[in-house]
Amino acid sequence: MSWGGLFLETEKPRTPGVQAKLHFLVSDGPIRADGVVQRAVPGSGMGLKFLSVSEKDRPQLAALINRLRRLSHSQAVRKEPLQNPFLDA
Repeated sequence: MSWGGLFLETEKPRTPGVQAKLHFLVSDGPIRADGVVQRAVPGSGMGLKFLSVSEKDRPQLAALINRLRRLSHSQAVRKEPLQNPFLDA
């Protein structure tokens, strides 16, 4: 996720060029945006580009992006790689 858009995991992605209304709830509050599918990866997901983000929802988006960056950074500096519990089954 970034200011430009996000990758949404889904087994049946939409066709590139299709527009979508995005509504999601995070701990900081709701985020509403208009987007367009830029890239589709069947069985994996799709890349969505934000066309517009509600002005009142931009602070929540900024907080989410900052939280994800901190999380990503903290995982990158760990000495041991994170284990995927689903791979050990």
